[in-house]
Amino acid sequence: DITAPFYVGIDEALALQSRRGGTNLVKRECSVLAWGGDCGGQVLAAARREAIFAVRRTEEQIQSLRDTIEWMQALPEPRVLMLLSAGIAADPRNNLSEQVRALSDAAAAAAVQLYALTDVVDVADVSDLTPERAQARRAEARFLNRGVQTFAAAAGGEAFLVVGQPDRFLQRILLETSAIYRLGVQINQSSTDAREFLDVKVKVKRRGATTRARHRAVRPGAS
Repeated sequence: DITAPFYVGIDEALALQSRRGGTNLVKRECSVLAWGGDCGGQVLAAARREAIFAVRRTEEQIQSLRDTIEWMQALPEPRVLMLLSAGIAADPRNNLSEQVRALSDAAAAAAVQLYALTDVVDVADVSDLTPERAQARRAEARFLNRGVQTFAAAAGGEAFLVVGQPDRFLQRILLETSAIYRLGVQINQSSTDAREFLDVKVKVKRRGATTRARHRAVRPGAS
């Protein structure tokens, strides 16, 4: 609603923030509403407000996840965090790599796995006034879905796209987290920094198996 009466997708607003342009967005919205006066200027101003809001909200989302993960370190294992989310605006133009790394490191240090459930994009919506707006809405939803998937994978889990009841996904997560395999890796004994992280690549030979792990494993003995 922050851009009403215009429709500006979060992905569109963030793209506009990083470069000049917005011609297609202005054309779409001004033609839909037959808006008089400085319609183009108002659309672009609404998009800029949306971008500022989206960046701030994403930062708050990631910080909340990090705070929760750090708090869970005091709990017994296995430590599994379930996120129900309509999406995260994971934008490479706004510190995405740093945010992913920070969340991954926090999950590794606390031995927490993050799983998420997010809605599948609706094919049609009664609020779609034109095919162009419907396309923009679906593109925004896919963008937000990918953000949830990105951060869940960074924290050693997965994001599932849900239609209807989520029971089968909850059962799958329960099965996946009911057993833990620990892999020992020999390290250089000269290193004394307990906060050191190692990048370790692991693959399995068994067909049909999926390997899940936090991207950065905490050094053995660092707990």
